Amino acid sequence: MAYLKKLRHLAKENKYSELEQFCKSKLQFSPGDPDLMFYYAVALEEQGEYAKARNVFEKLYRITHDWLFRICEAIPEYMQGNSKTAKKILKKATEKENKSAANLFFAFRIAVNANDAEAAKEALWKAFAIDPEKTLGRLREFFEKTKEKRPERRKLFVALLGLLSDMRKEIGEG
Repeated sequence: MAYLKKLRHLAKENKYSELEQFCKSKLQFSPGDPDLMFYYAVALEEQGEYAKARNVFEKLYRITHDWLFRICEAIPEYMQGNSKTAKKILKKATEKENKSAANLFFAFRIAVNANDAEAAKEALWKAFAIDPEKTLGRLREFFEKTKEKRPERRKLFVALLGLLSDMRKEIGEG
């Protein structure tokens, strides 16, 4: 799978037009390859082709049944200003995903970046329920990466405050 190296390199170098063309050419011979499809969707998304990117993420979900790709569908929806649809996608994915704290943490990150505190709180809450230790580690890493980005930091704090408030209510009721 030497092509995976090339996919990762093009994405890392932000060469999205080249990445799109590379994926297109390879997908002609391997139309259901999840790696090619994922990087193709990323290339489309980064170039502002949000509807096409969402369609590819949707196909990926149908092929793999991995909730990560359903969660990814929310990104282009938020980018197009379709926050209502994006929230529905995240809500359904958060409700259905019950195995992967990593996927749920990714949903949290998407929601934080979209300033959707409710969706962020739900995803983070569930990620903690599945794997509190790894989720806390991911949260620390996320915070460190956003410490220089004031708007993202503020969104993170809003989401965390909501989560802590809900936790306090649940503990008080229990």
